[in-house]
Amino acid sequence: MRIGQLTINNNSMMDYQSHLQNISTSSYHIEQAAKYFVSYPDQASVLIEEWYNYLQFSKGQQDGENQVIGLLALAQRVLDTMRDNALIKEQFKRTITKAFLYIVNQSFMPPTINSQIIKVIEKWAEIKLFTHEDIKSFYEIIDPTQKNNKEKHFPPPSYLVNLANAQKELNKKILNQQNVTSKLNEILQNPNSDKIIQYDILLADLQNANDSIKKHRELVLKEMYDELKELDKLHHKLVIDLKYISQKYDDLTTKKEQMEKQNVYYIV
Repeated sequence: MRIGQLTINNNSMMDYQSHLQNISTSSYHIEQAAKYFVSYPDQASVLIEEWYNYLQFSKGQQDGENQVIGLLALAQRVLDTMRDNALIKEQFKRTITKAFLYIVNQSFMPPTINSQIIKVIEKWAEIKLFTHEDIKSFYEIIDPTQKNNKEKHFPPPSYLVNLANAQKELNKKILNQQNVTSKLNEILQNPNSDKIIQYDILLADLQNANDSIKKHRELVLKEMYDELKELDKLHHKLVIDLKYISQKYDDLTTKKEQMEKQNVYYIV
């Protein structure tokens, strides 16, 4: 099979198939298999068809469940890397739909496979790998009960809920302050000796209302500040973790390249 100046020979295809067969064992095989799509984009239909064949081959295998998840991870890697290639995206979407229908209709996987696939689809939705309608269609195939359900709504973080409740409480206190102020204005517009005592009481109420609003605002600001400090600590930790992971990845990549060079040297 020829692609411009590039050719997929039998050895290359066998190597690709070997990665598909062992895709459940490590992420290395996912990365290596994905490279064929980048190198031979014009032959994507052939590569995707092989992808589907190996998904079917997973039926009855001891690690069939992991094989399916590995193949879906490969699809994600390819589509995420080649987002601008609409043709590959459309071909993979049709084949993934066919694969999901095959899994559901054949019922050859344990029930846990559905929940694992749902997690994969949720990841696709999160990184916007497919359109909203495509994601919805995938959900409905794997879990038909999704068809008549409303869209999933994830609860907001607890600190936002607390902030909203604090704002409601503050609004109540402000409303009380406005009511007391209104009553004081009414007395000032129609002053008489009988209302002097009431005026003094309302004035004290207004002072209490002002103090209450001030304290409430200070408390809310302190809680927000404390929450922001915690988020900042978490963000700092994540940055450190990402730097560590990035360094480990670079180290492993360097070691892999050195091993490949040594293998080439020995082969030559």
